Formats: sequence, C-alpha cells, structure tokens
Amino acid sequence: MTTCRYDQRIHTYGKDTGNTTTTKNTLMIVRQATISDAAVISTLNADVQYLHAQALPELFKSPSENTFAASSVVDLLKDASNFMFIGFEKGEPVGYIYAQVMSLPENPFRYAMDYIYIHHLAVTAKYQNQGYGTRLIEEVRLFAQTKEILTLVLDVWSFNVKAKAFFEQQGFSNFNERMWLRLDNSRA
Repeated sequence: MTTCRYDQRIHTYGKDTGNTTTTKNTLMIVRQATISDAAVISTLNADVQYLHAQALPELFKSPSENTFAASSVVDLLKDASNFMFIGFEKGEPVGYIYAQVMSLPENPFRYAMDYIYIHHLAVTAKYQNQGYGTRLIEEVRLFAQTKEILTLVLDVWSFNVKAKAFFEQQGFSNFNERMWLRLDNSRA
C-alpha cells in the first residue's frame, strides 16, 4: 500500500483570489483535515447518510452518533493512506471529502495501478450547487498531482442522479458497473 503525506497548505477559492472557477460570490477556505476536525466531519456526514438511508433503508443506517462517529474519523486519519479535506465558508464548515491512496498489484489479468479512491464527498444542503463540491474535488486532484497519481476513482449509487450528474461535470466517467440480484424479492 502506498502511503502519503500532503503539505499542510491552505487553499482559498473565490472572487478574492482571482480564481476563474469561483464559488458564487463566496470565499471558501479548504485545508487538510486533522484529528481535531473529527467531530465536525462526523456531523457533516449526516446529510449524505440520510439521503442514502432514505433511498435504501434495507442497506443504509439512518444517521446517528454511531454511523460515522468522530472516533471512526480519528481512526481513518491515523492511517497514512487516508486523507480528508474540509471546506469552510466564513468560518462555517460546509463540506468534506475523504479519500485514500490505493495500490493494486499486477496480476495475470491486469497491470498494477495506483489510484485515489474517493470514499465520501459531503456538502451541507445549504451550500450545495454553489461550487463547494467542485473545490473539494479540485483539492483531491491537486493532491494526486503531488503524488504523481493519475487516476481518481469513486462509486455513485444508481438512485443518486444528482451526484452522478455532478461527478460527470467534474470529468468522471463510467468504467465499471456493479449489479446485484436480491433473492428476497425486496426492492433493488
């Protein structure tokens, strides 16, 4: 497994920086998350957890203090292959992205591959459709470039049409599809 460390710089996006792909009339600060951000990240996860639990209640738990507990965030951040970025608007946390450097060894069927897998992207409802998700994805792109990793990978659930459209706007495309067969005749 490839391990990585990222410099602790803070990126500012918005009209004040002259950046041409700005958030709408806002100034977003993005920085790498630390263990002290664990409780905030846990809270930010609730909206996306709720969305998944509503769509597939037989699979996803409703958000609670245990679904993505701060202690789980701490454990993830202690693993050097994991990293998270958190975005703030005027000091208020608006979203986070959690990703991991992954390495697949070569085998008889495929070549070796290093990539970054995006596990979570969450932006609070109040701040959606304002460029915050784009800024968080951009931070992962910059991180990948510093590690000379050329591929970002993520999964998106079929029910989440809004997320799929967002990721396609960011340049992601399908390369693999997963299917299931529910043998208990429940909704699939």
